[in-house]
This record gives sequence, structure tokens and C-alpha cells, in this order.
Amino acid sequence: FENKKVNLDVGQKLKKLSRTKLDDAPKKAPSASALFRTEVSPGLMKEAKEKGHVWARGELIKKVAELWEKVPEEEKAPYIAKSNKLRAQVEAKGKDFKKTKKYIGFLEERQKLKIRQNRLVNLRDMPKKPKSVFAMFATEHKEEVPAGKGEGKGVSALKVKFSEASEDEKKRLEAEQKELLEKWKQDVDTFKVGDQFKTYQTTETKVKREFMNEAMKVMTLKFLNAAPQQPPKSAFAIYLNEKRKATEAPEDEPKSKEVKREEVVKYQEEWKNLDKELKEEWDTKMKDMMKDWQAQVKGFCEDELWKEYLSEAKRLRVPIKSLLSNKSEVIKRLKNGMRFISLPSTPEEMPRKPPGAFKLYAKAQKKEKEISDLEKIGEMWKELDAEGKKPFEQEAEDLLKQFYEDMRLFRQSDEAKSLL
Repeated sequence: FENKKVNLDVGQKLKKLSRTKLDDAPKKAPSASALFRTEVSPGLMKEAKEKGHVWARGELIKKVAELWEKVPEEEKAPYIAKSNKLRAQVEAKGKDFKKTKKYIGFLEERQKLKIRQNRLVNLRDMPKKPKSVFAMFATEHKEEVPAGKGEGKGVSALKVKFSEASEDEKKRLEAEQKELLEKWKQDVDTFKVGDQFKTYQTTETKVKREFMNEAMKVMTLKFLNAAPQQPPKSAFAIYLNEKRKATEAPEDEPKSKEVKREEVVKYQEEWKNLDKELKEEWDTKMKDMMKDWQAQVKGFCEDELWKEYLSEAKRLRVPIKSLLSNKSEVIKRLKNGMRFISLPSTPEEMPRKPPGAFKLYAKAQKKEKEISDLEKIGEMWKELDAEGKKPFEQEAEDLLKQFYEDMRLFRQSDEAKSLL
């Protein structure tokens, strides 16, 4: 009976919470068949009224469903298009609503109600911890002191009486309390291996995960979507994106997963056949994009919006997302419990290996002729004769000699010795 009462009470509070906190949330968009039903129902009802017919409960819905099944696909298309448009509008409004404090408050209150319900229902039969020594003493002597609050009454008087009690009485109560405590621990251990406690743990985990998942979505909508978008993490990914952009028309329909998968396989074969120098140029482009993104992220992290995000994440106790997360810089844990940290970052004073002849040529083409197509630059490089390549090869050789000399001096510096 007690559990039914708790479930009923919490159920009513959850319904009230939805009414008061989600009243501004957009209503679900109608389906194509629902739009059709709204359009044809008045006519069917009017026709039935003229014939003296009264629709039974559910009869009208069944009739409309039969008519919808008979509608040709080309005539269904306008209803489907309108439904999709309305659904997109509702989703946009829904995202805006989820950014509000009202929705966050709803999530927090819902979690509190469900956790309280779970504890009241599934921990009701859990053994209660025995009284302390003073509480046991108070139970035995409460009739000996005046009732009430304040000095000389109730608890205050019992504390004075307990301080004046004999050591034998205190030891007796301590022995009784110790015995009760040991029995309580055994009873708790027995309770924890039972099905009721397992149900409590499962429900607790489920409620917390529900809140965490929804709270993370809200934090993403409200804060993280405003963060600079991370560029592709590999040279091939950039190559693939540019290939797709070159072949897509603005009015094209979104591609299916299967089509995208076929594109990846196709361009992987093309990527394998590219020259090493050309791949290195794509790799350089990827690194430049990553540096620009990191600079943007650092600026974003100094903004007030990011500070608000950190404060809100701490209050809701949700994990804080690292915008500059890098797997190579994260402590890796092995199965046997060992762990190791990735190598330190390269010092700024350390000389960088210079570009090769092809990279110098590509840089010149981008600057002088404003050619950005790397594949076209690769073909132009292949068509150059030995005389045309010679200036770039000579420049690359000179830069490499300078690099080796700079490295020799760097290895003698204190910065280099500190890395050993």
C-alpha cells in the first residue's frame, strides 16, 4: 500500500511538472496522414449528417485511414512535403526551447522526483541503522527530565544527565550498541544481495543516465554548437571533402550512407595513387587548418559564453568537454594498470625541417598564379623538365643544409638538454 501511494504521488507530481514546465514546448508536428485526415474529415462528417448517420467512436478514423491507403503516391507527396516542413519547424523551435532555464529546471526536478521515488520504494525494507549510545540512553531516561526545549529540558537535560552517568552504564550501552551494529551490518549485506536492492541500483543508474544524456544535449545546443567547428583530422579527409564539394550541385538531394560509402572507396583508390609529395602538401594543409582552429578555440575559451558553460556544467555535474582534446596528449591506461604519458610537445626554438622542392614549387604557384588545386599543381610539376625543377631543388638543398647546421647548434643548447 505504501509503495502504491508513493508511485501515485510521484506520478501526479511528474504530470504537474510537465504541465507547468513544458507548456512553452512546441507541439508535435502532424504526420502526412494526419494532415489528410484534417482535410477530409469535415466533408465526411457533413455527408454523414445529411444521411442521418452518426459516426461511432474510431469509425471515422478507420474510414480516413482506408481512404489514405487508396491515395496515389504522387497525390500523397504534397502532404508528405508539408509534414516534413512542419517537422523541421518544430525541431528548430524545440532546440530553442531546450536552451531555456525552464527546460533545465524541468530536467532537474524530474530527476529529483524519480530518485526519491526509487529510494522510498526499493529501500523501504532496508535494515535501519541502530541508535547511537546517547540515543539509547535518552530512550531509557527521557521520563526522568522535563519535556520541552531549551536549557534544563528535553535533549539539553539528557545531555547533562548522560555526562554524569556512570562508566558502567555507558559501557553496557556501548556493548549493546556494538552488538546491534554488527547485526545491522550483516542484515544490510544480506539485503544488498537481494533482488530489491539490485532493482534500486538499476533504477538509480537509469535515472541518472537519463538526466546526464539530456543535460549533455542541452549543453551542446546552448554552448558547444557556438564553438569553432573542428577541421578534418587527416589529410585524406580534407581531400575527400574537397572532391565531394567539386562534384556536388547546390540543388542536389542529400546523399545516402551507401552512396557516401562508395565515394570513400572510390577516392581512397585515387588517394593511394597520388605522389608522396602531393600527399605531403595535403598534410601541410591539414596542419595549417588545425592551427587556425586551435587559435579560434583559444579565443572562444576566453569568451563569456564559455565561462557560463563551465559554471553551468559544474552546477549540473556534467562532464566538461575539452574542445582541444588530442588522443596523443591524453594519459593512456593499459589493462594491467600501468599508464604512460605521451612525449612532450616540440619546443618552439627547435628548428623545423624545411619543405622539399615540390612544396616550394606548390607554394610559388599558389602565391604567384593563385592556383589552389593541389592535383593540378602536381600535374604541372610532373610536366616540368629538369631545368624547370632545378631552382626549386637547389633552394630545397640550401634550406636543408641550413637546417642541419641549426639542429647542430640546437642540440648544444640548454633547451635540448632538458628534453634528454
